[in-house]
Amino acid sequence: MPAPADAAPRGRWVILAVFGLFSLPVLLAWLLSSGRLNWVPKGHTNYGTLIVPAIALDPWLPAADRTRLPHRYGEWTLALIEDGRACGPACADGWDRLWRIREALQGEKIRVSTAVILEAGADLPDPRALKLPLTSQAMQELRRALALHDPAAIEVRLVIIDYRGGIIMLYPPHPDMSGVLNDLKRLLRASKTVS
Repeated sequence: MPAPADAAPRGRWVILAVFGLFSLPVLLAWLLSSGRLNWVPKGHTNYGTLIVPAIALDPWLPAADRTRLPHRYGEWTLALIEDGRACGPACADGWDRLWRIREALQGEKIRVSTAVILEAGADLPDPRALKLPLTSQAMQELRRALALHDPAAIEVRLVIIDYRGGIIMLYPPHPDMSGVLNDLKRLLRASKTVS
């Protein structure tokens, strides 16, 4: 018995449908991984503002201080950006948060150092802090660079500096410590798996 006349076109459509069904997940995965869809799952977003590309501190630091930041792969720095000559209440609160976040990392805290970015000649909030002094003009330029990513960057800030010496995360004036801690854990985990 001869096949019906419409069997060949229907067979082609079935083959195309099966091919489309199996190639759709591959196409969707490619679109998501290439960033063309601009979609990020809600469960994996950052608490802080991610700065891409990171803002390198070297251009603003005096030459003698450029080697003081940890540059070992996988080592990160929690830093407080402080304006003024003395550490006031906002600075003291920021410093307290910074230390509590670092201590909450437990065994991973050896991979995180703490620093204060401040104007040259200003007092440190804690003698254990790494001091990164900037001139008044350099501090203003850094603030302007940060304000491009977050307009509220004029207040005391907590930032995360990557192992290359660049500011990669920026936080609001009184950040939720659990949000900063989760971001930092994610960065430490990612740098450990890549190294």
